[in-house]
Amino acid sequence: MPRRSLANLRHRSRPSRRWRAATALSLASACALFAAACSSSSSSSATAAASGAAPASSGSSGAADAGSGSMTTIRLSNTLIAGDEIPLVYGDSIGIWKKYGINLVEQNVSTAIQYTSLGAGQADIATGSPGSIEAAVGGAPVKIIGGIGNDVIELLAQKNIPNVAGLKGTTLGSSAPGSVTAGIIKTYLGQQGLTPSDYKISYFSGSFPAVITALEAGRISATSAGYPYIAQAKAANPGLHPVATISSTPIGILGGNMMTVNTNWASSHGDAIKQFVKAWNEATKESKANPQAAIAALAKATKTSTTIATEWFNQQSPLDGWFPLTTDQYKIIIGSLTAQYPNVANAQFSSVVDNSYVQG
Repeated sequence: MPRRSLANLRHRSRPSRRWRAATALSLASACALFAAACSSSSSSSATAAASGAAPASSGSSGAADAGSGSMTTIRLSNTLIAGDEIPLVYGDSIGIWKKYGINLVEQNVSTAIQYTSLGAGQADIATGSPGSIEAAVGGAPVKIIGGIGNDVIELLAQKNIPNVAGLKGTTLGSSAPGSVTAGIIKTYLGQQGLTPSDYKISYFSGSFPAVITALEAGRISATSAGYPYIAQAKAANPGLHPVATISSTPIGILGGNMMTVNTNWASSHGDAIKQFVKAWNEATKESKANPQAAIAALAKATKTSTTIATEWFNQQSPLDGWFPLTTDQYKIIIGSLTAQYPNVANAQFSSVVDNSYVQG
C-alpha cells in the first residue's frame, strides 16, 4: 500500500466539533475520501493478488480461525504513519493480518474527518488521537478500546535554551490551537510552573511539518515532537536538543495513539477485534525480533532515510504494543482536552472507553 512522504506525515489535530453538527457536505467528502482509500488494499490483499488468489470478500462477518480459510475484512482508518505505528508497517510487510484471518483495508484520511467518518460507519477501527473522546461525547457511536503505545515525545529547543525554565518569554510552535501538540505543551509547561502568560505559541495553519520547518530555521524556540520529526529536525539543525522527554512522564499518554472502534460494528465483531489486536501484538513482537527488516520496511513505507528510520525504530519500538487504558491515564487525557473542549469535562470513563472488547 502506498504511503506518503515525510513532509506529509501525521499531525494529530481535533476531530469534528460536535457529532450531531456534522453537515451533509462533510460526510459526503468523508465518503469520497474513503472510497478512494478503499481502492488501495492491505498487504494481505496485495499478497493474494501477487499469488493469483482471489482477494478476500469485504462482506464476511465475524472473526475467522487462522486456519479456516475464511477471512474477515476490517477497514482501518489511519492518519498517516508516525510515532507508535511501527507494528502496522511491519505487519503489512510480513502479511501478519492474513495469518489471523483478517483482510485489512487501510484508509489514510484527514484528521478533520477521521472520527466523523468512523462514527458514520465508513471505517470499523481507527488509530488516532484520544480526541475520539470528544466525538463520543458529541454522540458518535465510537469507543476507545485501548492504546497502541505512547509516542516518544521530546520538547525540542534551540541551543540557547538550556532547560524548561529557559522557555519563559519565548515563542513555541504548534500546528493548531486544538492539536495534541498544543495540549502537550500547555499541560507539561503548566506542571513545570509556567503559565500561558509566560510564553507564546505560534500556530501554523494545521500543518505540523510547517512547525518543524520553523523550528529548524530558528523562527520558534521550541515545540514538542515525536518520531520521525525529532530525527528530521536534528539532522537539519544539529543545535536542537531536548530540554525534556515528555514521554517518560505520566502525561506522555497524551502523545500516544488510541485504538477506537465503531460500536455498531464492534457489537457483532468481537472476535475480529481480538484477532486484530493479537495480530498487532505479534507484529510488535516480530518487529523487535527482526530490527533490520523492520527498519527497512519503515524507511520504505514512509520514504525516510535508513538513518532516520533506524533512530525512530530504536527509540520508539520499546514503547510499542497494545495496552488497556487506565482510569488514571484517562484523567490526564480529560484534563488536557477540557482546556480546549469544555464539553468533555464530565465524560465518564465507561461511556467512552471499553477495554473489554480486547480483554473480555
